Amino acid sequence: MKNFQESERKTTGIPSLKIGFNKVFGYYIDVTKTHQHKVPETYIRKQTLVNSERYITEELKKYEEKILTAEEKIEAIESRIFDELCHGILKESHSIQTNAKILNRLDLLSSFSTSLARMHQVAIGVG
Repeated sequence: MKNFQESERKTTGIPSLKIGFNKVFGYYIDVTKTHQHKVPETYIRKQTLVNSERYITEELKKYEEKILTAEEKIEAIESRIFDELCHGILKESHSIQTNAKILNRLDLLSSFSTSLARMHQVAIGVG
C-alpha cells in the first residue's frame, strides 16, 4: 500500500496524497482541497470532507478485494487448523488424562521422598 501511495504521489504531483482505510468506505485516496485541481479523471469521488476529498480507483478496488479475500482465506485456514487441533486433543483425551494422573502420582511421591530426606537429615543432625 505504501508503494501504491508513493506511486500515486509521483504520478499526480500531489505530495500530501494519502491512502487510508476505514470500515465504512474501505480503502480510499485522500487529497486535500489545496490539490483538488491535480486529481486525475480516473479518480472516482467517494466522500467529501471539510478539508479534503476521498477517492477510489479501479486499481485500489482490486487491491482491496485481494486483501479482503486473503483475510477470509486466512480465517478459514485458522479455523480449520483449530478444529483439527481440538479433534486431535479429544481423540487423545484418555491418554492425556492417564498421563496427568501418573504425573500427579509421581509428583506426590517425589514430595514424600524430599520430605523424608529432610527429616532424615534433621534426625542425624546434618541439616
